[in-house]
Amino acid sequence: MPLFDAVFFDIGSTLIPSAEIIARAAAQASKQLARNGLIPSAKDFLSCYLQADAGIHPPHISHIYSDVRIINKAEELAQLSPDTRRAGFFLHAYRDAMRAQIRPSEETLELFRELTHAGVQRGIVSDGSIEGQSAVLFRLGLLPHIAPGLCLISEAVGVMKSNPEIYRRALATAQVAPARALMIGDRIDLDVAVPQSVGMQAALLRAYAPPAFVPQNLFTASSVLQPHYQFDNWRE
Repeated sequence: MPLFDAVFFDIGSTLIPSAEIIARAAAQASKQLARNGLIPSAKDFLSCYLQADAGIHPPHISHIYSDVRIINKAEELAQLSPDTRRAGFFLHAYRDAMRAQIRPSEETLELFRELTHAGVQRGIVSDGSIEGQSAVLFRLGLLPHIAPGLCLISEAVGVMKSNPEIYRRALATAQVAPARALMIGDRIDLDVAVPQSVGMQAALLRAYAPPAFVPQNLFTASSVLQPHYQFDNWRE
């Protein structure tokens, strides 16, 4: 009998190395902008874009897919007037470069196949836009491997991962007990603390994760929040 009846995955920095992909795609798009005379310096605009991407967090934004709001903030930081041509050019160049970097991983596909063979439901719980997150899952070849109804993207659900309700909906759809469900992600606040608050098991994947972020309100005088499992790659 498998340990879990359902396993849910985050997308960014869990199934893909988001930070690396964003930096490379933004660098390529910035160079194309500069070559076409739409910005004075590719290096300076790239720096502003990455700063904007790290600092803007409206609901359901898909950072890996980019967004006009990030580009507009980058223009502001670069002291450039908003320009629809520039934003449109960057967005398309960025997304082309992003798609080129995301390919199916045999290791990840094999994991999903093994879960399917074991009778374990496979799901997604992720913040972001439907278009952006679905594009990533499509490029990874994972959409056919996700159980029906278990692709919970915040824009579609109307609830962010900071709200336990998204995990309650995942459990209700999968019809599994909380203790028999596992969430795997890279953030100890959203992928560990919140699912644990509804009784789920949680695993912290460090393969693509940036330095650990643990808000102070996750600490108590006597204990520190801990995931049930921690691992560095899918082979562990």
